[in-house]
Amino acid sequence: MTTEYNGHRVYRYRTGYDRRPLSACWGLRYWNIEPYDGPGWFGEIDESLINEDLLILPGMTDGGDHSGPCLVQFANREAFLNEFGGQDGVWSVSGDFGSFGVAVRLRDYVADDRLQSAIDFLSASTQSDALRVYDPKTYTAVLGDAIEKAWYDWALSFFESEIHKRIGDVDISGEDIRRIFDDATEAANLKWKNTEGIEVWINVKEVVRHVNVAALTEAIHK
Repeated sequence: MTTEYNGHRVYRYRTGYDRRPLSACWGLRYWNIEPYDGPGWFGEIDESLINEDLLILPGMTDGGDHSGPCLVQFANREAFLNEFGGQDGVWSVSGDFGSFGVAVRLRDYVADDRLQSAIDFLSASTQSDALRVYDPKTYTAVLGDAIEKAWYDWALSFFESEIHKRIGDVDISGEDIRRIFDDATEAANLKWKNTEGIEVWINVKEVVRHVNVAALTEAIHK
């Protein structure tokens, strides 16, 4: 039977080859964390064990490259660590394939009302299958960074290629091409979508169909 506290599954830290205690860790790796199946009453942890180095992993703060869309979770993790990462008993967690998360020592969760409220807020969204944003400002910044990365990684060259197919090989400044793209995206009522991990995607071909030809011609003849 899995062990829980206040509806949160309990984990324990397992020392690695260096035998480093939990209190000496700056960050944790997923292979050092395992489910705790210790003494409990109908799955609830024995109160006498709360002072041990046991952990909980807050909901809606974990993901990875192959865990489906998780941009909200990544933004929640950033916001959570910005708020609580400097205090004892809170760690960033990482692992293979870009996996990320947060771990909180159980005794700190019990003792800190503000920390407890934040974790309960995030975990409630997990239980209701809703994507709950912990801090909208952080999410907006994370989404903006993801869009910029996608734009320069592939969307810009794809958009230019589609434009050249439409009007031939022309030279348009980077500032103008982005403005034309953003205007066409708005005209098409399209939004960037989180598809996998923290990557975003948009239907560039559909954006091109809504390009303002007059604005495009003006940019070419500047």
